[in-house]
Amino acid sequence: MLMKVLKRIGILLLALVVGGGLGYALAFVWENGWSEGWTRVAAAPEAIASLRAINGSAVWVEAQSGTLYHNAVADVCETGCWVRVPEAPVEFVPDPEINQVFTEACVSPPPLLGAVERKAECQRADWVDFNTVYARRGSGALVVWRFTSGGEWVFVTYMLGIFGGAVSLFVLILVSMLLQGLLRWLSRRAAMN
Repeated sequence: MLMKVLKRIGILLLALVVGGGLGYALAFVWENGWSEGWTRVAAAPEAIASLRAINGSAVWVEAQSGTLYHNAVADVCETGCWVRVPEAPVEFVPDPEINQVFTEACVSPPPLLGAVERKAECQRADWVDFNTVYARRGSGALVVWRFTSGGEWVFVTYMLGIFGGAVSLFVLILVSMLLQGLLRWLSRRAAMN
């Protein structure tokens, strides 16, 4: 009898650990934006040779002919998006609510096969990070990944994921053990009658 109780306690403790790990994994996927996919950008008027600059949803590219093009809303625009420009900006003035701008994403973008060039940016506000990554594929296609991450709240997201996963799996295992015990008790009772 004691061994059965210890075995069940061990299973419940294991459920806490495994559930916490699964919760952490889900929080990681959620917080790192891997639930958001890469979006194809409308084709430029000429084949793209390189990415010159990015600023939020705006991108500047250099065509193979040396011509520079600008797309102000590359992640949502479908036609007539590209404008020929004389030069790409070197420095940007961030919006007033942005505290810092980094030249890398604050979280890792999802994997992308076939990328030959990337440009990334993270605009950090008080409580969130606005991440943008543009990638040029070998075929010349341009794709973008944009994601707003929790910034300073990442720790809370991970803790909630761990706690929620642990409690969920613990309760699921506990309910299944109780149902198994109840069914066993009912079958013994039916056998006695």
